[in-house]
Amino acid sequence: MSLSKKEKNSIIKTLAWFDVFNYPLTINEIQQYTGIIIKSPLDLEGLIGMHQNFFHLQNRSSIIQNRLQTNKHAEKLWKKIYQWSWIFKITPFLKMVAVCNTLSFNNPDKESDIDLFIVTERSHLFTARIIITFLTSIFGLRRHGNKIKGRFCLSFWCTENALDFSKITLEGEDPYLAYWLKDLKPLFGYEIYKKMIEINRKWMEKYINYNYRENKNQNNLKLIKFASNILFRNRFSNFIEKMLQRFQLARCQQKSKKLDSNTSSIIINKDMLKFHNIDMRKHYRKEWRKKLKKLGIG
Repeated sequence: MSLSKKEKNSIIKTLAWFDVFNYPLTINEIQQYTGIIIKSPLDLEGLIGMHQNFFHLQNRSSIIQNRLQTNKHAEKLWKKIYQWSWIFKITPFLKMVAVCNTLSFNNPDKESDIDLFIVTERSHLFTARIIITFLTSIFGLRRHGNKIKGRFCLSFWCTENALDFSKITLEGEDPYLAYWLKDLKPLFGYEIYKKMIEINRKWMEKYINYNYRENKNQNNLKLIKFASNILFRNRFSNFIEKMLQRFQLARCQQKSKKLDSNTSSIIINKDMLKFHNIDMRKHYRKEWRKKLKKLGIG
């Protein structure tokens, strides 16, 4: 059975989105993002281009080389992530740590950092943040100043109370955030990831299909994590959290005043810390819409 016009448009929209990032897709990836089973590439003949088992918009085969290069950069970064993931696995109060942004779909450039999205227990965000900041700093792993390449960027935190991302979507359309959520790669805390998807599924389905993928990365350092929990969970932990919260919120608010509110995306509250000096979501959306208009797809 051949693909319907709606299915073909869905596939082209998906390829157009990744074309914004100069990234072609495999047939399995197209099916993963759209939920459409492609029985034969011939179903798409004349609509899109195909070369070396990669699918792309017509006359865009040049982006295949970009993918091959960025995939190599990604391999190096993933090796570093697995080497140092124990730091996050032994830290108390963490519910999930996930790789995000371009590395989550293996498309970093050679100067990229390692963007992480971190979910903590409710009422323990600021304690967890200070511990992770300390550990990644003493091992020379944290991004700061001009030290960016290959370092961990700790710019997005939330508690398990703040998993509804419909509250932070752009007005109108926000395809970037939908793909961002789908592409998260948890190092551990897969149950939190599934919970996030369920909470956000309704608005995400405007852009993508979602099927859970198998998760192979679990916390195999439970004994050490148990010991760290004993160390940090005591009658003083709530008091310490409140003190750290007061200090960090004040410091974050002070720093945010130096940023341009028109181009940045800053969220500072007790359940979410999001520091993106330059929010590219509107730019990517604009480029995607331009491609769709050129293709005659609304």
